Amino acid sequence: MESKTFLKFAEFFSIFRNNRDSAAITFAGGIVTLSVALIELNLIVTSGGVSFSQYVEFFLTAVLPAVIELSCAMAMWFYMRRSGILGLITMITAFISFAGTEGGLFVGFFLAFFGGIMSALFRVTKN
Repeated sequence: MESKTFLKFAEFFSIFRNNRDSAAITFAGGIVTLSVALIELNLIVTSGGVSFSQYVEFFLTAVLPAVIELSCAMAMWFYMRRSGILGLITMITAFISFAGTEGGLFVGFFLAFFGGIMSALFRVTKN
């Protein structure tokens, strides 16, 4: 009786055994982080702007990590064999985006970081 319940439980969660769920979570985190970065950039420009070096710093700590998260998510979706290194890159860029946009107001950071962990721990098995 208990073994049938466990098998049903395992069968239900077998849909999460591929790497595409981590890619979707990472993509959602990248979208949140990028949208917060673009909103902050709009506020900076409309308030009178800042110096060029501050624009460069904002680009390197807010916009570029979000774009890298999105591209890593797309690569995770298509190249499952490279999921380990893509997950590590995603976790690093999530930490970098934390400095620029507070990680997409924490939501984007947690989504991207969790997706990176899932991708880094994913192991491709041959069935």
